[in-house]
Amino acid sequence: MTNVRVRTATLADVERIAAFQQAMALETEGKELDATTLRQGVAGVFEAPEKGFYIVAVADPAQGGAAPVVASLLITYEWSDWRNATFWWIQSVYVDAGWRRKGVYRAMYDHVLSLAGARGDVCGIRLYVERTNAVAQQTYDTLGMRKSHYDLYENPWPEKPAPMAMRGFSGWWSMMKSSLGETVYRQCSAPARVQPLALNNMVMKRFKSSILYWATESGGSSGSSFLP
Repeated sequence: MTNVRVRTATLADVERIAAFQQAMALETEGKELDATTLRQGVAGVFEAPEKGFYIVAVADPAQGGAAPVVASLLITYEWSDWRNATFWWIQSVYVDAGWRRKGVYRAMYDHVLSLAGARGDVCGIRLYVERTNAVAQQTYDTLGMRKSHYDLYENPWPEKPAPMAMRGFSGWWSMMKSSLGETVYRQCSAPARVQPLALNNMVMKRFKSSILYWATESGGSSGSSFLP
């Protein structure tokens, strides 16, 4: 078994954990996640501990260098009124490709069992796994976990589009072109045609509003410095 140390993750691990989750989405579902949304999702666990906590596995440093984080998992909570206690759910498990089949996940799982057993308010450990992932299922069987008699159902809502600040200047420019085009179309299609100067003023007003919106969404308290 590879010598790794398992610990509770800290804010310093956010980037590494986010990179793991991006890699897992690509490997398992062929999906590229929005990097900003993903990072905020990972950081959100540290900002609101009631959501759960991350565990990371750290390998021995090579030649006195920094100890690399080689795996992570997320623990979330499910309250059971039947048992008056909490189930811990293991989620977002990822082990770096170069460290698989070396006992890294077992080390993390044992650490989770140790933490849960010391609390007294945890009634079990749960996780879900894809039906086609035979390797993972074998691993869980080996660790003493048993298949539940429950099936998982879900009703996922559409993903929210990233805020304008996340989409950057290109996102703002696309929105602005669409907005200005709509303004020109409506004014030129009206029964009483507007004069060119009036139309120009309307377009410039919409243009300034768009810049102000983008600047504010990007983190500034005001976009007035961009405007004449």
